[in-house]
Amino acid sequence: ILPGAVSGHELLLKVWDSSDNIEYDNIVYNISSGSGSFNGLFSAIDSITYEQNSGINIDFDVLEGWNWISLNIFTDDMSLNSMLSSIDGSGEFIKSQSGYSDYYDGFGWFGTLENIDNVSMYRLKMIENNNINIIGMPAIVSETILNLDQGWNWIGYTPQITLDVNTALSNIPDGNAEFLKSQSGYADYYDGFGWFGTLENMEPFLGYLIRLVSSVDFTYNEGDMARTSTAIVTVSSNQFDLNIHDYEYNGTMTTALYVDNNRVNSYDYTLAAFDGTTCVGHTDGLYFPLDGNIIFPLMVYGNQAGNTLTFKVYDKVLQEYLEIAEEYVFTPDMTLGDGFDPVLLNASESPDTYAISPAYPNPFNPVVNFDIDLDSDSYVDARVYNISGQEVAVIYDGMLSGNMHKLSWVASNQASGIYFIKVTLDGVAASNNKIILLK
Repeated sequence: ILPGAVSGHELLLKVWDSSDNIEYDNIVYNISSGSGSFNGLFSAIDSITYEQNSGINIDFDVLEGWNWISLNIFTDDMSLNSMLSSIDGSGEFIKSQSGYSDYYDGFGWFGTLENIDNVSMYRLKMIENNNINIIGMPAIVSETILNLDQGWNWIGYTPQITLDVNTALSNIPDGNAEFLKSQSGYADYYDGFGWFGTLENMEPFLGYLIRLVSSVDFTYNEGDMARTSTAIVTVSSNQFDLNIHDYEYNGTMTTALYVDNNRVNSYDYTLAAFDGTTCVGHTDGLYFPLDGNIIFPLMVYGNQAGNTLTFKVYDKVLQEYLEIAEEYVFTPDMTLGDGFDPVLLNASESPDTYAISPAYPNPFNPVVNFDIDLDSDSYVDARVYNISGQEVAVIYDGMLSGNMHKLSWVASNQASGIYFIKVTLDGVAASNNKIILLK
């Protein structure tokens, strides 16, 4: 019986999978009635059968560089060439924890990694931005078992919804897992408390690394159901010019920051890590509820082991940078410190200060100048970009002593128009001056 059905109105029937909280689209229904009549409502229906023509459609972005991905649907053909057909020509390399493949134009993917599954994480390297589009059946979360070994495991994410880490991983017995990270955040497991860190939620299409104290088999716990979009969360650009997709590896440093021998317990500072003059990680303070202190959970990035990491602290109130004496060597998947035993970083008393003048004359033809006043030796990178964001000239790239300096750009071979002079000091953006060339 269908109460409320009105004679002459078209009935739209849908199928809802209550266990996975999924509404299926593109479904054909055949309704047969053995008896009864339609007079405002169905008085009897012997059977309702449906034929499912297709499952769900996932569509998510993969960006130029490295992407940590996983898939939560399956099809009859789980080969790389089938599952990644929407990015043909845009991807160049993919690897799992145990195999890899290269992409060959006119041929496809070839290597020891031939198929994709729903339990693994994959590191995909893209030549250019694109999106992965696949139609398939959703993974059955309660039946998709992740068999994890002691140590590091590359894991996929099977639910169709975003979940809090403590909910998603609640089927792992207490004490079995100790550390989890994504491409952009991480969390430690604390006995009697649960997961805590910058990684608070697990999301569809993202891949994760988890470290176990002992082996375990588990399925994700979906908790309370909620509808969610299929949009992947990506990291936007920032004042430190860090693009995490430039890097294959990452590591973590849970730190405590000291200024003038006093531990920082405010949110007035940003901690940044550098490989030479390039920023390879930054973080703000985070309240650690188990002892009431502020920690700085820093994720650092790199493409090879052995590079030396240096650090600076930005005082948001005074808008000054403080030097840190300690240095560390980057190794892939390094995990230094936790909330109870953080890495100690000590900022020096004297901040680096500088002044950069506006460009002059402006408009100009063909020479434009600007002054930099440095209180200490600094690495200066000054470049010119056109209105389309293309680099057209390098004004200076190297060390400058703590003093007043005049830098100039001669634009004899450039067309009239708007340009920008971007200056970075020790890898941190310092100024971006708009200039106009009039000939």
